[in-house]
Amino acid sequence: MFEQKRSGGIFGWAGIVLVAVVVLAAIWVVRQNPPNTSAGAAEKKVMWTTGKIVEGPLEVDKGGYLSYPLDLNKRSTLSATFTTGQDLKKLTFSIMSAADLEKWKRGEEVKFLTNTGPVPRGTVKRVLEPGNYIIVLDNRAGTEPIRVTESSFEVE
Repeated sequence: MFEQKRSGGIFGWAGIVLVAVVVLAAIWVVRQNPPNTSAGAAEKKVMWTTGKIVEGPLEVDKGGYLSYPLDLNKRSTLSATFTTGQDLKKLTFSIMSAADLEKWKRGEEVKFLTNTGPVPRGTVKRVLEPGNYIIVLDNRAGTEPIRVTESSFEVE
């Protein structure tokens, strides 16, 4: 009267366990080997300049220059101070548009946002609009390397 029919009880559970193992293995393989994504599809993350750019001693080679990029996404104030420690050791501090750097390197005339001329020490405070700029410490006319004993360039 109360008859139960067992149809493939062991094979039923074995099948369920087998399917679960296969699913877990597939998930593990996908996690270990994610699908390739197109590199062109990712957007380049722009890093905006904030805080200290330079602090401490620097050395500018004879006939050379040092340059530091500024990428600003908002109106910012650049505060810069430097000193060579000697009145006869002079550098030129300039701020120019990043687009003008190559022209400046070739010796062409460019429009500077700030240019100190040759000085042994300088303090510059300049408000800059959003954009890409280059700070340059220039010793291209120098006949010997110049050591900047103290420097501090900061975007506020």
